[in-house]
Amino acid sequence: MKEICYLELMLRKRRHVVFGLFLCFLSLNLVKGQETSQQVLQQKKPYSVSVGLRQGYDDNIYTSSNNQKGSMTTGIQPSFLINYPLDQTLLSGRYTFDSLYYWDREGDGWDLSHELVGRINHSVSERFNLDLRERFRYAQNPEILDSASALQRNGNYINNTASLQGSFQWTPKFGTVTTYTNDLYDYEDEITKQTNNNMSQTVNQDLRFLIDPTVTIVTGGIFQDVSYEYADRSFNVYTGNVGADWTVSPQVTVSGRVGGQYFDPGDGGSGSTSPYGSLGLNWILGARSSLSANYSHSLSQTDIATSYAQETDTITSTFKYQWTPRFSTSLQGLYTFGSYTTEMEIPNSGMGDYEENVATLTLGATYKLNEWLDLDASYTFTNVADDTNRDREYTRNQISLGIRGTY
Repeated sequence: MKEICYLELMLRKRRHVVFGLFLCFLSLNLVKGQETSQQVLQQKKPYSVSVGLRQGYDDNIYTSSNNQKGSMTTGIQPSFLINYPLDQTLLSGRYTFDSLYYWDREGDGWDLSHELVGRINHSVSERFNLDLRERFRYAQNPEILDSASALQRNGNYINNTASLQGSFQWTPKFGTVTTYTNDLYDYEDEITKQTNNNMSQTVNQDLRFLIDPTVTIVTGGIFQDVSYEYADRSFNVYTGNVGADWTVSPQVTVSGRVGGQYFDPGDGGSGSTSPYGSLGLNWILGARSSLSANYSHSLSQTDIATSYAQETDTITSTFKYQWTPRFSTSLQGLYTFGSYTTEMEIPNSGMGDYEENVATLTLGATYKLNEWLDLDASYTFTNVADDTNRDREYTRNQISLGIRGTY
């Protein structure tokens, strides 16, 4: 019976990846860094092509705690973007190929990654909107900044994320937002594959009540099903929350949620409850600067094979400043505190309670030479501290300088 379930999961997974690739070619989505769809609409033409060349240095290419090795790197990154707005529909997208060569890495020095991102946004009527998004990525390095759960596995992997959101304004003061998200991870390394290949399906239902032109009360529920392909680590999480979105001023918006979560391991084990909460701030500080900050407390996935999940506190922030019309800088930070308790522990693993801290800081700068050429510089610091598994601990510094041409 287990073999049949695993085969079914594999077939579902392959169909999903093929669907993701097909959707990307139909409706490529422009999601470049922190760029939003509103910025994309301002483009003068429905497409753009760019090529970036960068030189850098990575002082810990294997993310190792005791055998650190550094290497110079050279990267080439071509990208193709399209944006095609219609009367009631937006089709937009991006394909990026990233090739990075490590000069001092043993064996194959090349890391080759592909990213396809697609979006179809359609206004069915003045009250009903559908938003379909797809992201397919084949890469090597972990995406710590993109994940509250800080999945840290190195090596080739496929990540495919698809979502469908329906927003309906039933009355002038009452609306609903329903979202389905499917997230898949498939690792190439056989050992990592056995414990971490998984598919996560999430349904989010929000009820939105406008009580003031600037305040919306939000209440809702979230159901998440996480299924592992080989490991007995599958679980469900049920979340209920209530909160508000507040437009303090045209420059400041604040959002907050509080609630609770129920964790169900799904294999006959005992469930547990935990608090849930989030707080977000977006602030346009002036004509040249902006700040966004977010905090969340929730259950999330982990790549540690002895646990189903972890209870995380995550803080993220981004600060941008436009010094001159040509020169701009940005500062991104992430801190995650992961708590592993016996309630989240795989039976008989013997790990007990422990904690993990992940911190990442990225400083970026861009100088616009002219309409077609930009100079880029970035520095990223990453630190992982684990109070029981010293092999997971590491510190990493990455720096790069580059030039990008866009047409």
